[in-house]
Amino acid sequence: MIWSLKGLFRLLDIFNNSIMHHRIMRFIFLLFILFNSLNGQSISSISPKSITGGIAEVLTIKGSGFGNNRGNSFVSFFNENLTYFNNTEGGAINYISWTDSEIKLEMPGAFSNRIKLVINGNSAFSTDTLHVVANLGYRQLNPLI
Repeated sequence: MIWSLKGLFRLLDIFNNSIMHHRIMRFIFLLFILFNSLNGQSISSISPKSITGGIAEVLTIKGSGFGNNRGNSFVSFFNENLTYFNNTEGGAINYISWTDSEIKLEMPGAFSNRIKLVINGNSAFSTDTLHVVANLGYRQLNPLI
């Protein structure tokens, strides 16, 4: 069942008693928050917490609400522009596996920060910071090239 605030507040028009109206409004609002939080995605852990980017080291992200397949969803890392990967960059990552509770991927070149997970346009961030110790293969190491 899909809940919307507009639909829920229509129910309030039935009640004319202001005391009953406010109690029902608070109850409906709490239900709305509860249902939306249960349908969201969350990241519970990342492993390892320190990794080298750009050399196909495997990063594991665990949590819930990821969906059983990737579809248009993606993992986003902090980049050199001080922003997170967009859907094109996130979609280009080599995903090894994707389940509702675990994502395994080859770590691309990125910078240390929290991981952002975008699922059907909704974002969730890891509570832990991923420490990228180096980005081998990210750029040419020879400054003359």
